[in-house]
Amino acid sequence: MRIKDLKLYGRREAAIHRCFDKLPIELRKEVEENIDFLFLNSTSHTEYSLDKPDALNILIVINDVDDLSNSALRGLIAHLFALVHIKYHKSGILNGEEWLKIDLYSDDVAKDWGFKEEVEEIRKIRPQKIPEEVTYPNLVINHSASRKKFDADIQSILSKQNILTRNDKRIWYVDRFSMICDIQNLSKLGINHLHILTDKYTYNELRKIINN
Repeated sequence: MRIKDLKLYGRREAAIHRCFDKLPIELRKEVEENIDFLFLNSTSHTEYSLDKPDALNILIVINDVDDLSNSALRGLIAHLFALVHIKYHKSGILNGEEWLKIDLYSDDVAKDWGFKEEVEEIRKIRPQKIPEEVTYPNLVINHSASRKKFDADIQSILSKQNILTRNDKRIWYVDRFSMICDIQNLSKLGINHLHILTDKYTYNELRKIINN
């Protein structure tokens, strides 16, 4: 959903609007014209179409924020806006120290915009660390969260069956946190559909998505 369509129904919508209003004026157009927001709630699986008529260039998925104070939530949104601004979503696959360096830099960008207190608050609750080393198959979006269990489940299902996956069936795993997806680039690759999973997914659910 575009920012102009986000109604103040909950904390996430309110945090987005407050961060947007605090952004430098020259950056607001960048957010308004490029970002589509998707909120995940208690469900383990959400489908998202990339080829809908009103699709924008970038999808930001915001997942579980129950552990965040209102200030920390604004810190998260500012961090995500900063990642978009520095074009993290176009940087290819980043791992280990390389990923952490970009993530820390985006915090600095958000602080420069006036979100110092909010960013420091989220880092008290969700400190940054180098993600686990995993290797996902082509079925999974490159910027999915790094988790060994999810990697093992994917590999297990694919090894048991000879599956030819279609380009429009890609899985994007977001774990508990929030993610950024380059819709424009995926569309260029011929991908027009995402199955978005959270850490609440089950093995059988994942197997069904892959097999269908």
